[in-house]
Amino acid sequence: MSNKLRLQITERYKRNVFINVVVPEGRLYEFDCILDNYENSYNDYQTLIEELSDKGFKILFVDDNKIFEFEETHDIDYSFINEEVKENDV
Repeated sequence: MSNKLRLQITERYKRNVFINVVVPEGRLYEFDCILDNYENSYNDYQTLIEELSDKGFKILFVDDNKIFEFEETHDIDYSFINEEVKENDV
């Protein structure tokens, strides 16, 4: 079973970006390492979405609060959505 996680990316001074992503079972450490490499970088959240997609993580939802300005990433946190995802749903 995979788990659905909700990322909260806090961009300095401007906004929070929320991304729901499916993390397959056994890949949480890899997912966490990608976030560690991205945190406090000067990339926008689209770069993170592309990297996660390239690594095989499924992006389900992005809420960027309708603000399209770029800001330096200040903090990334994630929490589990209380929902499991069957492998064939991914």
